[in-house]
Amino acid sequence: MKIIVDAMGGDNAPDVTVRGAALAAKEYGEDILLVGQPEAIAAVLRAHGLENTEHLTIMPASDIVDMHDDPATVLRRKPDSSMAVAFKLLKAGEGDALVSAGNTGALLTGATLAAASRVSAARRSRLSCPARAARSCCATPVRTPSARRKCCSSSPSSRPCTRRRTTA
Repeated sequence: MKIIVDAMGGDNAPDVTVRGAALAAKEYGEDILLVGQPEAIAAVLRAHGLENTEHLTIMPASDIVDMHDDPATVLRRKPDSSMAVAFKLLKAGEGDALVSAGNTGALLTGATLAAASRVSAARRSRLSCPARAARSCCATPVRTPSARRKCCSSSPSSRPCTRRRTTA
């Protein structure tokens, strides 16, 4: 399987995206195509000692889709953005899946258009969320009057915390 990754999409991109993709390529042996600014991607790979990772390819794209861009028109207005280039590659059959942590509206718009033109059986795009750890805990637990540890959210203490674990 060949996975196309929008390396410039997301709040902590390209650092987290590139590092995660490189580690996935290394661990699972899947071909991963990183789409984005080659200099920034290469800098992240060098910083983490992952520049010689097998199954990893960089495809240049000079522009970035911002979270404030209009989802309906951004892929036409920024044809050389990492997300637009990733969709062009998917449409051309260069990959089997596309992953992006970028602008959700633009991602769904592009996925709907790419899926409709590439696979006639695809009826709609899907969003996928990472699975949470079974015993996740928020960063600021509080003690109740009965001295039981409870999540800082308003959820009952019998239910697991639904907030993401953070490390300080």
